[in-house]
Amino acid sequence: MAPIWLTLEVRPHIAKYIYLVGFAITAVASWLLRDYSQQALEHISELRKCNAPDGTYENSCAGKGAVLRISFGNFLFFALHFILLIGVRRTTQARRLIHTGFWPLKFCLWIFLLGICFVMPNSAMSGYGQFARVLAGIWLLFQIIILLDFIYDVNEWLLKKENMGFVLVIGTFISYCGAIAIIGAIYKFWAPHPSCGLNIFFITFTLVLALIFTLISVSPWRLETAGLLTSGVVFLYCAWICWSALASEPDDARCTYQGSRGTTAEKAIAFILGIAAVCYSVITTCVESRAMDLEAQRVEDSELLPYRPEFFHAIFGLASAYLCMLYISWNLDTLPSLSGDGKFQVDLGWIAVWVKMASQWCCVVLYIWTLLAPRILRNRDFTDRPVGTVAK
Repeated sequence: MAPIWLTLEVRPHIAKYIYLVGFAITAVASWLLRDYSQQALEHISELRKCNAPDGTYENSCAGKGAVLRISFGNFLFFALHFILLIGVRRTTQARRLIHTGFWPLKFCLWIFLLGICFVMPNSAMSGYGQFARVLAGIWLLFQIIILLDFIYDVNEWLLKKENMGFVLVIGTFISYCGAIAIIGAIYKFWAPHPSCGLNIFFITFTLVLALIFTLISVSPWRLETAGLLTSGVVFLYCAWICWSALASEPDDARCTYQGSRGTTAEKAIAFILGIAAVCYSVITTCVESRAMDLEAQRVEDSELLPYRPEFFHAIFGLASAYLCMLYISWNLDTLPSLSGDGKFQVDLGWIAVWVKMASQWCCVVLYIWTLLAPRILRNRDFTDRPVGTVAK
């Protein structure tokens, strides 16, 4: 029988924060290795191989390699948990301990996997980098679905409450005014002259898409729980994504607004807030897994776990890949040119720009589908679902 300290178990609600702390520590470690540990990384043979002969990309290449390796170690750790926890739903199942117990062994396993990744060949990391791009895209899709679900939940709750009409009106007004203000600021800073054709296209297309789904949301073919508030919030989100995408343009781009980079202190604050936002998204996405569990919705069972542990670890695996892409700006060749010394920079470069705009377009497509699906698929029931677009 194993010692008690070896199989120490905590409650599922506490376990998720332990995993989150570990994830946050590896996120900080990735940043430190990328920006401040080039001399130490030179002693690792595989990272030494990736350096250019003239040393031009020595620092960025080694730092990028370290980020990929930590991300892969995290992915292996969470993927192993995902496989071992498939089908675990109740607190009475022995396999729950894989999620809530064995912490000393898990800590050693996590360190071991991270260490193994640092001796893997660069070709393996290149392959993982391509795979991580796909995983990061899936992560973004999850975030969009959860955002739309949240918007619909709030709108439906307000519609059901008496004397909440003024909240709907105020929320709609603020959303549209905020989105229009952002669009105006983007035109001013990122499209200062007609030659900024790509930037003008991104901004104008965002406006056109907003007009399209706004008109649909007030048409007789729309989903009943949709309206101007849902469209306003989606418009605000799309405007913010457009701003974020254009702010990711490299410094050597013709129409880049240099003021978006900020001082070192401002970049540090933005960097910390960005990492915190990813960690918060991980936890909220994991919690949403219970809402997507149809069995848990149909059966009231005190023995059911508060969330699905295999889904929990799958989300952490996706987040590991997404954070990696943020650190290396989705670029597997070289890190893009950075302002100053490049410290605290994340998600910068043309690939990052196109990824963000693609995520905006995916959000619009999914939102329009939620508006029209009940009318198009009349023989399906869309009521009482976690996400309005999913049919029985």
